[in-house]
Amino acid sequence: MKTIIIYATRYGSVEKAAMKLKSHLEGEVDIVNVKSDPDIYHYERVILGGSIYDGKVQRELGKFSEDNLQDLLKKKTGLFICARIEKEVATESYLSKSLPRQLYDAAIAKANLGHEIDLDKLSDKDLAFVRKGGIEESISVFHEGRMKKFAEVMNRFV
Repeated sequence: MKTIIIYATRYGSVEKAAMKLKSHLEGEVDIVNVKSDPDIYHYERVILGGSIYDGKVQRELGKFSEDNLQDLLKKKTGLFICARIEKEVATESYLSKSLPRQLYDAAIAKANLGHEIDLDKLSDKDLAFVRKGGIEESISVFHEGRMKKFAEVMNRFV
């Protein structure tokens, strides 16, 4: 069974999470940036991932999910975010506000896989924002247990 992980990222943390997630998934897995307008036709499983800015995932990921909604609903779909907020309720809120409700409801796996803040990569605006929040050093927190659990759910459909 073929899987595609389609991600949107600003500074690379979601791509890192996708690479880590891939190591737990069975079968053939491709990882593609949403900006390349991926074709999901040949995949049985589709995983969408993005990071949170202003309470939502990147616009490109939302637009891709809306434009491909009918095809996505025919697939086994998983949704993940990379966000510093740890509450499960926040994960559900971000995903349900950012993506079509039908897709959110149909997804078989949903998770916050962690976050990363690399101060050297941030724009001046984002750097000022995170420093205002008290962050003075780069942070990398990916949740291996959540990745394994997410992959276990997806792997049931290999």
